[in-house]
Amino acid sequence: MTALPSNEFGFSLNGDHSRNYNIRIIDITRNIFAEPTENEQTIPGRKGTVYFGTSIGHRIILVDIKIVASSNEERNTLAHNIANWLMDTADQDDELIFDDEADKDYYGHFATDSQITRSLYSGAATLEFHCSDPFSYKEQVDTGIYTSSPVALPVSGQVPTKPIINVKVNADITSLALTNSKNDYLFLGSTIDPDQGQAPANKTPAVFGDPMTDSSIWAANTDENYINGTVAGQFQVSAQAFLTQSADYGTGSAWHGPSLKRFLSGSQQLQDFRMDAVVWFDSQNYKSMGVCRIYLIDANNNSIGYICLKDNDAVNPFTIFQAKAGTEDKGHDICYTGQQDWMIKKNETLKKKVNGRWISYTAPVNVASTNIFNGFYGILSIQRIGNVWTATITKWDNKNNPQWKYTYTWTDASNQFTGKLAGVAIYNAAYGTAAVMDHNQQADIKVYQIIDGGKPGATEIPVIATAGDEIMVDCEAHKVLKNGELFMTPLLIGSTFFDIQAGTEVIGYAPADKVDIALSYRPKYM
Repeated sequence: MTALPSNEFGFSLNGDHSRNYNIRIIDITRNIFAEPTENEQTIPGRKGTVYFGTSIGHRIILVDIKIVASSNEERNTLAHNIANWLMDTADQDDELIFDDEADKDYYGHFATDSQITRSLYSGAATLEFHCSDPFSYKEQVDTGIYTSSPVALPVSGQVPTKPIINVKVNADITSLALTNSKNDYLFLGSTIDPDQGQAPANKTPAVFGDPMTDSSIWAANTDENYINGTVAGQFQVSAQAFLTQSADYGTGSAWHGPSLKRFLSGSQQLQDFRMDAVVWFDSQNYKSMGVCRIYLIDANNNSIGYICLKDNDAVNPFTIFQAKAGTEDKGHDICYTGQQDWMIKKNETLKKKVNGRWISYTAPVNVASTNIFNGFYGILSIQRIGNVWTATITKWDNKNNPQWKYTYTWTDASNQFTGKLAGVAIYNAAYGTAAVMDHNQQADIKVYQIIDGGKPGATEIPVIATAGDEIMVDCEAHKVLKNGELFMTPLLIGSTFFDIQAGTEVIGYAPADKVDIALSYRPKYM
């Protein structure tokens, strides 16, 4: 097969370079400006029109190419491969980078059919790309941490761009204000009016937080009275998590693996609470089996509930999300669910009888099923207020942005499960000699006390964040996150997910004595 030089000039679409398809670039045509449209209105009886500005449409980029081949068969094969490469199957624009402008990214899709003109064994065609976003972008710029307001921020690029503002909270706050040089603002929470007798109130104080980087402050948990399995092996500790791999589970004929426990400081016991845990539970092996379970324990090391992910199917990659009040044997499920996502199929040769004769044919057959909880990285949360239990599962992407969230509730009408929370225990397990999970780890665990049902009194202004919390304001996606969870409720009506201007932008924030900020943005060009 004909091969082009490794430095052949071209372009990349979604990370795949044109030279991989024996494409030689003849010419690239870019408009200086995306398609502009004047917005005008005619008023009867008035001369001329009223101008309401100009709208910018999509950008069109034309690429004249030559398909380099040494035979008709090779040319046709390359044409099919190119079509498959260019075809948009995800209904979205992909990253488009041209070698003559390699420091900038466009986002576009292949837009129109192109006829191939043959010349001996080679072929020529024109590829037309439409960029719904008409701008190009350079690599993301991350600023340092700012500790005083206002901030004079140098911004690269030519046109306004949307920032991500990361806020580190150093003390209790009831509000957060952000503004730019055009006086656009974003405001979360409420201010305090002392003349009205108002005072801050934290109804969900954090009482336990462990980043899971030091196992020496955890105790071995050898009491198997509530663990559905045996305790064996030990956890590894990385710079980010407690984790288990093949040799860490020990041995056993059923569920077996390490367990640790840690109690709240000061012998605290909580009636109403919420526990959040960051978990990574994933395997590429369909036959792997595993459990990642976090128990809520009382002062006597008895289970009052738990939350877990488990794959107990040795054939299908089918992860179950389970939360329970009480123990495994004497408890009640808040949820036990595995939501099927799609079937895994493969082609097999089958036989059927036609007109009295057996014939062979090929057809896709189901070989395994999977679900949305597979490949999980995100937050598991379990909460009790009064006799109402709530379990929540939130999946993150690789940038800790929420992808989806499911919440399940159950009311303990008989008040059977009222034990007080005094600590947590973790248990990672494998099953017998089955393949183990590729990733089974806890990266962070937090416990919050819930006071007065989490609701403020008449003169109490709720604390929206405490020391150690992280708030992310994503002006591009128009959303606010706190500790990786969507946090839109405190957003004041009238707030704007504002731009920052190219050149020097001035960012103000408050309370400046209780928070620090850092910004990320992509320089934007016409």
